[in-house]
Amino acid sequence: MLTLSGINVIKVIVISGLALWNLLEGLGLVKDFTGAQKMVGRIMNMEMIEAPPAVPTNLITRRVGHPFWHKSGAAVLVLFNFSCALLLLIAVSNIFREAFSPAGIESFIEWGNYGLAVFITMGFSLSFVGLWFAYYIKQSELMITHFLLIILGVVVAGFINLS
Repeated sequence: MLTLSGINVIKVIVISGLALWNLLEGLGLVKDFTGAQKMVGRIMNMEMIEAPPAVPTNLITRRVGHPFWHKSGAAVLVLFNFSCALLLLIAVSNIFREAFSPAGIESFIEWGNYGLAVFITMGFSLSFVGLWFAYYIKQSELMITHFLLIILGVVVAGFINLS
């Protein structure tokens, strides 16, 4: 029995879109891992704070300049994106494999929630790390982006769990 309602189609499209976004983000980070490492390194080195006009702050003592940690941070970002994409793609595959049956929809929601939990955790992790390295001083756009990731994850989680 097919239970393909308009709302379920929209849920599948939203989860598919987030899965694809995370997959493409992960692939981009892997393709230019050196660039990703430098991007993470700029935040961990707190380079923007010292860029003209420099902002004097005692928080600069938090800087982490060793490339190992920059590479590790970029690797964690790749891991977040790929694990989120995988979980969300499992959710989408379950609904198609079960032909939109009630069991398929339940499995879709369950795996979608797992994927969204990783997505929201990624947003919080990026925000916490950014706060530690005082990115709010000169990179407020990045902070807003991380908050938007969290908000998007929470809104989508609420949406897919609607009956």
